[in-house]
This record gives sequence, structure tokens and C-alpha cells, in this order.
Amino acid sequence: MFKLSDFSYKVLTCIVLLGIYLYLSSIYSSFILKLFAYRGLLLNHNIFNELISLGVLLFSLIILLILPSKPNVFATSVIIKILFLIPCLVLFAKMGTDFRIILSMILLDFLFISVSLISFRFYSPKIKAEDHIYILVGLVILLLIPIVKTFGTTLNLSLLLLKDIYKFRLIARQESTVLASYAMFWTSKIILPILIIYGAILRKKKMVFISVFIMLFIFLVTGAHKAILFSIFIFLYFYFVKNYLKKIFWFTLGILAISIIGIILYNRLNIITLADLMIRRTLFDPAFLDICYFDFFDHNHMHLSHSIFKGFIDNPYPVQPSYMIGKVYFNHPLENAGNGIISDGFMNFGMFGVIISILIAVTILKYCLSANISHHFFGIIFIIIYGFSSTGILTNILNGGIFIAILIIQFILKDLRFNEQEGVKN
Repeated sequence: MFKLSDFSYKVLTCIVLLGIYLYLSSIYSSFILKLFAYRGLLLNHNIFNELISLGVLLFSLIILLILPSKPNVFATSVIIKILFLIPCLVLFAKMGTDFRIILSMILLDFLFISVSLISFRFYSPKIKAEDHIYILVGLVILLLIPIVKTFGTTLNLSLLLLKDIYKFRLIARQESTVLASYAMFWTSKIILPILIIYGAILRKKKMVFISVFIMLFIFLVTGAHKAILFSIFIFLYFYFVKNYLKKIFWFTLGILAISIIGIILYNRLNIITLADLMIRRTLFDPAFLDICYFDFFDHNHMHLSHSIFKGFIDNPYPVQPSYMIGKVYFNHPLENAGNGIISDGFMNFGMFGVIISILIAVTILKYCLSANISHHFFGIIFIIIYGFSSTGILTNILNGGIFIAILIIQFILKDLRFNEQEGVKN
């Protein structure tokens, strides 16, 4: 059977990344602009911007190929390019957007690759392998208490059919508390997916079944946050393929394939769901929101006045910044148009804030990769990067689950390996 070398997988992955950029560029006028112009997308074609965007991507891919990066670092860099760099380059080529956004994406991309070349590790005591499951299960039970107390136990089964999602989510948001919100995301995005993978490795079917059931329960009582179900599929995908380079190649090819199939389903059957989820919501909404945030907060930075420091700094607006963006740019005051670390950093402190956010994000990723976690749990890295593309850095650390993920990585998953009999060893 023909076997590809690691470098061949790297080359093929970079070719697919280039294919994603070219495909998204080719369908911008005929599909993206046609269907989503109401979101504010424009066409301001400029051949000079096209050349800059293509040049930046090619240079980034060449650097990725020639640097001697570890497989997990290569895979992480590819995810950063898919979620951050490529969508912004497409919008810059087609809309002529603020060049500071492109510089921010380039900084994130190259700073991560540069820092990954530095070797360092954090040392801490390890918890015995036989105690891991007890600790994770204990955390789930503890965190379920505020979830049940706040949201109750009524299952909204219509959410399984994706009906009235935003209606139930608005109701849940009004009922939610800070503690319940933390518990919901910590449990569903990090702890339960880790338990599912742990159970799959050790062939503990009951643990897998109960963990999945609890995730569905949280999904149905808290307003159907897509991140809950999304986490299951991401963790399971990265669990099944051992080789990082094969794993990220097929993942990248899958992104391209889903985008193409989504367009075909729309053109042939007028089904827009797949294209809307992948192309608009996952790729272009965060990139376009960067444009909105850079425009709105260009000379009016928030200085964290909307955060946990609001008691010390006056908020100039009557609502949270994400709702202000929803009202101003989408004419929808109830739309929570929150965005990622680039927008959040600029909103608070301008380009200085962007640099600080990037430095923190890169440090977190470097820490997670240096912990030498098993390839089975690489889904954690994706979830963290995906959080960076949709939520501010402080919210990611506290509410988004990064804090609990770091603790679990440091004390449970670091250097964890499984022997041939699928036992656990530190």
C-alpha cells in the first residue's frame, strides 16, 4: 500500500489551504455576496489587494513548510490559518478592509510559529492515573448543580430538530447566572468531551454513554448552544486518527469538501443550512465582525469598562459592546454580535490591545502543546482556537473553559499515555 511521508502530508495540506482560499474567493460574488449582503458584506474589487492577499498566504504557507515544526504545532498553525487568516484575506481582497486587521492576523500566525520553536515546560505535581476519572466525574457532578438549579430539568426536544433555537437561547440567557454560565461551558466544552475520549480509550462504554447523555441534557435545557454538540464531534474526530499530519490533512480537506457540498446543495436543492453554518457562521462572520469592531471602536476604546472591571471604569454605552455592534451594523438590538480576540483587543486598547491579546493567546497555545498531551485529546486545542475566533481573551479564559482546560492539562493530561492493553500510565 502506498504510504505518504510526513512532508508529503504537509505539502498536501498547504495545497488544500490554498484551495480553500481560492474557492472562497471564487464564490464570493456569486454566493457569499448574493446571500449575505444583508449582513453588510460589500464588493470593492481591487487587483492590488488580491495580489497582497495571495502573496501573504503563499508566504505563510512556505514558512510553515520550511520551518522544522513539530506535527502538533503544524496542525495548530493550520487551524489558525483556517479560522483567522484565510477568511480575513478573502475579505481584504474583495472588500478592501482595514489593513490593520490583516497585520493582526499575520502577527498571530507568525508569532505562534516563532514561539513554538522555543522549548519550555511547566512543572507541577501529577495526580495518580487511577484518580483521573474520579476527579473528572466529581467536577461534572459539582458543576451540574448550578446548571440544574438555574435552568431546571425540562427538556426542549424541539431543539433536536434545530427549531426555535434563538427563542430558547434568549430565554435561557435571561435566566442564566454567572455561575451557571461558567458551569455550562466548562462542563460541555471541556470536561465531558475529555471524559468521552477517556472512556473510549479505556473501552468504558457506560462512561461514554452517560457523558454523551449529560451533554445532550445540557444542550436541551440551556438553549441549544451549538458549541455543546460541536465539541463532541470535534473531540471524536481528532480522537480517531493517530498521526497529527494525517489528522489535519483530512480535516482541512473536509473543510473544503463541506464548503463545496454546501454550495452544491444550495444550487441544486435550495438547501442553505450547510453553507450557512460552514461558510458564513464559521468563517466569514468572525472576519466581518473584525471589520465592524475596528470601524466602531477606532477612536473610542472601551478600556475593559464592560468586563469584570466595570466597577472601576465607566461604560460609555447602555448595553454590552456586542449588542451595540448588533444594533448599529445589523439593525438588530437583540443580536449578540460578540467576536474574537483580535476585535476584543482592539475594542479595549486599540492595536496595543491586539498585541496583548495575541501574546496571551500564543502563550496559552504554547503551554498546551508543551504539555505533551496524547494525540487523542488534540480536540482541546481546536476548541481553544475556535474560542479565540469567537470570544474575547478574558471571557475565553474564565467563561470559555480555558482556565479549567489548563488545570486538567497540567494535572491530568500532561505526559499521559496509554499502553497496548489500553491502560493509563503517567
